[in-house]
Amino acid sequence: MDGKNYFSRLDGTPAQILIVLGLLLVLAVPLIPRFREAAIDSARVRSDQAGQMIQLDMEKFNRDQTEERNRINSDSNLPLEERTKKLQALTDAANQKNDELEKKYDSNTLKRELLEAQANAAGSRIQFVISWLGRLMLLLGLLVITLQSEGARQKVILVILLVVMFTTLSGINFDFATIGHFGESQSDIIRQMQSR
Repeated sequence: MDGKNYFSRLDGTPAQILIVLGLLLVLAVPLIPRFREAAIDSARVRSDQAGQMIQLDMEKFNRDQTEERNRINSDSNLPLEERTKKLQALTDAANQKNDELEKKYDSNTLKRELLEAQANAAGSRIQFVISWLGRLMLLLGLLVITLQSEGARQKVILVILLVVMFTTLSGINFDFATIGHFGESQSDIIRQMQSR
């Protein structure tokens, strides 16, 4: 069997399916970093909210303690030793309250989730594999249609095939959704997400 026979088996619906699947995969690639960016943003918001809740609760606690400190310092009948003990007890209570709030809002776990989301975004290369598979399917489908067509239709499809082939070989990304830059690589996007 010659090569023409193999391509004739893929002509028609199989070639069209290859082209459609290839396009879907190539167009889905920019979404992968977007989903990872959303996971980072979500983890960052949860971590920031926990920190703000701790800060608000501590501000209220510190206002109450400030009143108590002022009362202790203004009481001239208290001996110095007892005044020092009470002020130290207030300081210990503030430290204990801060620890309780850290546990209540689970801020360490939220910070860990943020770091893990950032590491997942930086370490993943699945979008490159999906992009490569999509472009390969697209090229194969266009090649089959080009070889099986004749005349003007073949010339038009050949031009499309050449454009897709050159962009695939050159590494140019036609992902206009990637932060407004033409042909930006995925690693640049990930670096920009982490710098926010």
